[in-house]
Amino acid sequence: MPKGVYVRTKEHKRKMSEITKKNMADPEARKRISESLTGRKRPEMTGDKNPAKRPEVRKKISEAHKGVKKTEEHKEKIRQTLTGRVNGPHSEETKRKIGLGNTKDAKYCKDVRIIHMKAFEMFGKSKCELCGMTLEEHREKWGSRFDMHYTLEPKDYKCMEPEAWETYCKVCHGKIDSHPENFGVV
Repeated sequence: MPKGVYVRTKEHKRKMSEITKKNMADPEARKRISESLTGRKRPEMTGDKNPAKRPEVRKKISEAHKGVKKTEEHKEKIRQTLTGRVNGPHSEETKRKIGLGNTKDAKYCKDVRIIHMKAFEMFGKSKCELCGMTLEEHREKWGSRFDMHYTLEPKDYKCMEPEAWETYCKVCHGKIDSHPENFGVV
């Protein structure tokens, strides 16, 4: 194998996929894999210890996904997974995280949306505070108003002070929510 970074070819990935499928279909192979993993200490991957939550890892993942086109079939699988139609019903915690929670959560989400709408009416600006997109361009592209971002901690969405709210387009709001440290928001 060459030294340095080895980029797997499509052929290599295909072969590895076939081997994995073959091993997972064979009960003996699965048993051997299970036995080889028994007693092995697994790293703690939850909460802050999950490497995928570190900013530098998130950035690498984001860069790796740039320009990748998903097929309609792949998009449908993602939709089904998010709505719980594939791997069975979601746990209550997962439902809460993706906004499918019980009626109490739904009422909370509705209340927060109403508060954000009021904040936009009171403090919303005509341009995104990060990229400068105009409200007209945003409505044309996304069919909706700008997003309102609450800046104070702890979160108290009922606070209607102008310094507590910032106006962003959908793209910039997503960037700020996922990487606040890159924009001076911590």
